[in-house]
Amino acid sequence: MMTTTTMTGQVMMVAQKMMSDIDVGQMMISDIDVGQKMMMSDIDVGQMVGQVLDQYTECHLVLLTTKPTSPVVSTIIRPVRLNPVQQGVTVSASSLSHLWKEPSTTCLTLVLHLNTNINTTILALNLLEEAGLPKFPEVVVVILGRKSDAQTVLLHHTFRNTIHAFYFAVTNPFSEIAVTGLRIKTRTNSHDHFKDLGGHRFQVVTVRYFPYSDFIRHEEEPGADVQFTNSIDDELFTLLSTKLNFTWKVHEQENGAFGVGTEGVFSGMMGELQREEVDIGTPPTITAGRAKIIDFARAYPSVPLVLTSLEPTLLPQHLALVRPFKDEVWGSLLVAAVVWAVLAWVIQQVWARLTDEREFKLSTFMMYGWAALLEQSTPNPFFRNSYQVDFVHVFQMVVGGWLLFCLIVSTCYKGSLISHLSIQSKTKPIETMEELVSMEEGTWNWGMEEALYKGAVIEFFTRHSNPVVKKFAEKFKVVSWQEGLEKVRGGRYSLMGFEDFLTVIIASYFTDDRGRSPFYKSKKGVTVLNDLGWGLRKGLPVSSRFKKLFEHLDESGVINHWIDNKMRHKINTNRKEQQQQSTQQGSILKDEEWNLVLGMEHLQGAFYLLLFGTILAILSLLAENLAHYRP
Repeated sequence: MMTTTTMTGQVMMVAQKMMSDIDVGQMMISDIDVGQKMMMSDIDVGQMVGQVLDQYTECHLVLLTTKPTSPVVSTIIRPVRLNPVQQGVTVSASSLSHLWKEPSTTCLTLVLHLNTNINTTILALNLLEEAGLPKFPEVVVVILGRKSDAQTVLLHHTFRNTIHAFYFAVTNPFSEIAVTGLRIKTRTNSHDHFKDLGGHRFQVVTVRYFPYSDFIRHEEEPGADVQFTNSIDDELFTLLSTKLNFTWKVHEQENGAFGVGTEGVFSGMMGELQREEVDIGTPPTITAGRAKIIDFARAYPSVPLVLTSLEPTLLPQHLALVRPFKDEVWGSLLVAAVVWAVLAWVIQQVWARLTDEREFKLSTFMMYGWAALLEQSTPNPFFRNSYQVDFVHVFQMVVGGWLLFCLIVSTCYKGSLISHLSIQSKTKPIETMEELVSMEEGTWNWGMEEALYKGAVIEFFTRHSNPVVKKFAEKFKVVSWQEGLEKVRGGRYSLMGFEDFLTVIIASYFTDDRGRSPFYKSKKGVTVLNDLGWGLRKGLPVSSRFKKLFEHLDESGVINHWIDNKMRHKINTNRKEQQQQSTQQGSILKDEEWNLVLGMEHLQGAFYLLLFGTILAILSLLAENLAHYRP
């Protein structure tokens, strides 16, 4: 049976064990004068530990003993003079696990009192293992036991991640022991000892994801060892290993997968971290499910998913003459011309009936109004009798207003027409998933780049509740970037992929020397991966050290600088290799003159209008002849 007592008290750590995996560090005594002979018993040991604990800052203190009645525990509790939260409770792995995760505790110290039975000791250590102690390396462990058990206990798998551990040992209780009176400087509970990791080797697993992780294979077998090259991980491991004095061994994930979880069990890279087969996985993102099994250190900025489609094409040139005005403007002009003609005709009809003057047809006013709008000079048929002063003044106002209106409209039209012919309008590019799913069925298709459709990206599209995302995911097909971009070139197809990756591919293989490309990347990306970085096995002692260093690098802008350099280097390397090949995909772009000269393709609308007018005139002539035909 194991009992526990938890309380809030002041804790001092008088000795430490720096542990990385199963490496045992140096034992030390601090702030205690031990130059005299002593008679030691359980009570004496308890008093000594209690005095030491009384000198440290406040922490949550957990006392565990394998003895139902432990004088040591009682002696430690008595001087503290604080009300215990729980005392004399038989513990289980689940209750201890809850204790480690208690959010209200700023720090935690575990005092473990073991009896003389080694089997009971092993059971107690296994209980701590089951309770998840290795996942909380910051817990300070103070152990009381026999000297002969010290190595067995300190090297136990339970303490493989523990940063600070201390072992109190008394060889023979109630016997005289003598120790030298040496005072050693206190080592504070900080991360200073992580400035030098002593050449420790980390096991690393990676998945290719440029520019963050790229490597060369030494063997072609799945899961073989690789070497980082021209990537952010290459820079990070080189920099950190120099600063912290460690080495690493990296292998490619066997299936090239980050991993997905099924009932709490993960595959791929996440599975290797969950099983503690590796220390570091790069470069995954963090999700709610992954956060339960790994620690995460943000190292890189998030990258959005973008849609790649054909570059917007020129609008049809036969509509160039009507494009300067919007549809509502053309409609308003038509209505204005008709309304003006009817108004002028009504005024003329009223005046003609009062003065018995000549009446004009409505068509005369219509044709005169359109002639003025088209800047055609025509004789005025309305002012033959100049002595009719009142009527002339009325028409001067009506006709003058219309002529001024026509001048403004024609000036705006000519200016807009010139600009549209000089800088031609293009079709609207595809920017969002909403635009794709709203298109008519079968008019447009889309796909997902296969190299990066894994892990968190799969979870995003398969588990998202948004109807637009669901519909988008139902219709896309996973394709390689070669196949996807070939379909994009064929038209009416979009390829979704990460912006950095597609930028490198398009700039390397589909861009000419002038920087022109047939592809267009959407400006409105979809952020699927909130953060990218290193996945760390749960309980890795140096996790906090890595996180702080990554924060400093990110704040200084070094990471973004590295990303720009790596992408530029990759593009230049790919283009040099492409130029050495006999056929270059970049040569598909036509070389055009920079100075635009208007040609038939720009002015075809005017010729279409001339043809339409001629046909209409011929039909009108035929209609008039048929109307006046007398057999």
